[in-house]
Amino acid sequence: MSPGGLAHGGSEDFWGHVFWDQDTWMFPSILMFHPDLANTLLSSRKRIHQVAKMAAYKAGYSGAKFPWEAAFSGEEVSPSEDCANYEIHISGDIALATQQYYHMTKKHDFVNISLDIADFWVSRLIYDSQTGLQYINEVMGPDEYHFPVNNSAYTNAIAKNSIEFAQQLSKDIPGLRHSHSQSYSHYHQSIWIPYDPELNFNPEFTGYRLGTKVKQADTVMIQYPLMMVHPKSIAQNNLNFYQSNISAKGPAMTWSIFAINWLELNNQVKADIAFRRSYANAHGPFLVWTENADQSGAVNFHTAIGGFLQSLIFGYGGFRIKLNWLEFNPSLLADTLLINFIGINYQNATLDYQVTKSQLLVKLTAVESSKITVYLEDSNQKRLTLKVGDRIVLKRQKVLISTELHQQM
Repeated sequence: MSPGGLAHGGSEDFWGHVFWDQDTWMFPSILMFHPDLANTLLSSRKRIHQVAKMAAYKAGYSGAKFPWEAAFSGEEVSPSEDCANYEIHISGDIALATQQYYHMTKKHDFVNISLDIADFWVSRLIYDSQTGLQYINEVMGPDEYHFPVNNSAYTNAIAKNSIEFAQQLSKDIPGLRHSHSQSYSHYHQSIWIPYDPELNFNPEFTGYRLGTKVKQADTVMIQYPLMMVHPKSIAQNNLNFYQSNISAKGPAMTWSIFAINWLELNNQVKADIAFRRSYANAHGPFLVWTENADQSGAVNFHTAIGGFLQSLIFGYGGFRIKLNWLEFNPSLLADTLLINFIGINYQNATLDYQVTKSQLLVKLTAVESSKITVYLEDSNQKRLTLKVGDRIVLKRQKVLISTELHQQM
């Protein structure tokens, strides 16, 4: 999916090219309800997997290096030489999508892509013998105002995540053999994420000065969607520091990330402000989303729509896709009485959720096979077995959904 939909012959629709927008912004919400369509999106990456491997080889690296802008051929087609050369976080973005798909479905369709992306990052790392840390130099993060930079916080974090996921796959899948499977742990543990101990925040890159304007959400994405463990104080400082330095000309989806992350920190007031701020990019009479708040850029901007949906599903819904369960920790937008999430599909089980100010209702509506057992664990770690048609009513709280597949004897 291209940010502007099908190509109409001009740059305002990005020529129909596919960017990180598909994997980072559009994919997660589609995955939650329609894993079959999510498979279709990732299959567009699988189709050009061999081209990405050749691109890595030509650049002197291992694994697979995906293009910043892709079209039918799978070759790099970006008109920006700088983005093509430096915005390599795209490969990590694709790996994150494969990781989310794997956790939500337990299917192995895209495992080889995940492993090859991890190998690319391993070959791209630079080891500093004095510090014992691994660096990634000469890149461009999501903030396209600054490049090339060394140790982009987001780029290093998503490389770390890619390698860690590859290590997890090597543990999960019996018989999986891969060239770096024994050393993945060493690499992901030693990748440096820039940190300023004096100001207690993550600089966007080596040499970033607090107060410098940035284009869009970047470093704050370490918290969500990467879900890297952060002390609350660092996460809060990141949000405060960068929120005050976002360019007024930045794209719409930025505020969705701030809303989601403020909700995770239980700051409903700041979350609601960020959520409502994203509406500046939705224009009447039909609330069509544009890339920029002044109505410039792409019209019917799918990336903004994807960000908005994530602020509802992963923000106010509080959904988090974890290794062994689906977490649901809801809250309500101010002046909202209830919210429904209908048809969440987790590991071949379909569930409906309803949230009010005081209650949470969970209903299992279907399972693909009688061999699947679905469990709900409440905040007191009480585990319930769900049956199709069951309506579980609880005090509003965090719950975990998990499944177990029973093999026939």
